[in-house]
Amino acid sequence: MKNTLETRVGVFIAFIAIAAVLIIEILGGMGQFRGGRKVYALFNTVQELKVSDRVKMAGVEVGRVEAIEITNNAVRVTMVLRKDAQVRTDSIASIRFAGLLGQNFVSLTFGSPGKPLAAEGTVLSTEETPDLGAIMTKLDHVAGSVENLTKGFAGDEIEQMMSVFGVARDLLQNQDLTNTLANS
Repeated sequence: MKNTLETRVGVFIAFIAIAAVLIIEILGGMGQFRGGRKVYALFNTVQELKVSDRVKMAGVEVGRVEAIEITNNAVRVTMVLRKDAQVRTDSIASIRFAGLLGQNFVSLTFGSPGKPLAAEGTVLSTEETPDLGAIMTKLDHVAGSVENLTKGFAGDEIEQMMSVFGVARDLLQNQDLTNTLANS
């Protein structure tokens, strides 16, 4: 093969095409070309869930989020499941956190073995999970309250409190007192 400009450009374009397909596959964009069945879930809030986020069952990816839209005072999440996904009609969908950087996914329960598989268009039951932002805000308030509480103590007050605990410990360790309380 001759090392001409055309050959080098052709090889370069082939590498670019292969790299583009790999990047699209890694990011989950090719899932729409594989087919599958669409199921839905209605949530009060989707907590930063995004289109193309994963749908998992027991930690195993079984699909992707295809669309998120507001409808009738709820948020409808459209999920495309793989054809072989064993999602039942009584499976429950919830939004979970994969990490603190905002990676969310839809988690599905197994459902009952006797129930039929979820067909195209099935609306799954949902379970709301606490919002990570709300939890962090509450923890911040608790930390501030503890800080304010500890600011009110002076060094002498802490020593007095600790000495009271020491006296109580000594009393409980006193064998005569323990025997007297046990015989009462």
